[in-house]
Amino acid sequence: TDRFNPLLSKEISYAKVDKETQNYENIVIYDANGDEKNYKLSFKGYDPSKEYVEITHKGKYVESIKYITKLKFNKIMGK
Repeated sequence: TDRFNPLLSKEISYAKVDKETQNYENIVIYDANGDEKNYKLSFKGYDPSKEYVEITHKGKYVESIKYITKLKFNKIMGK
């Protein structure tokens, strides 16, 4: 229902996911400031060799994911 909710806007979040799988369940996500969100997402991926993702979503509805480098993820997390 989040997909059609006009009160929600699209967001970009970031996460570290398990390697060697394409089914990501209950993933902890972070906003662009590196702050943890108060909910988790579940979605499917397409590259089991990567572990850092940028997620475009509207609430819990995941529109798309993009794999990013560890360097970019660490920069977002402030490491």
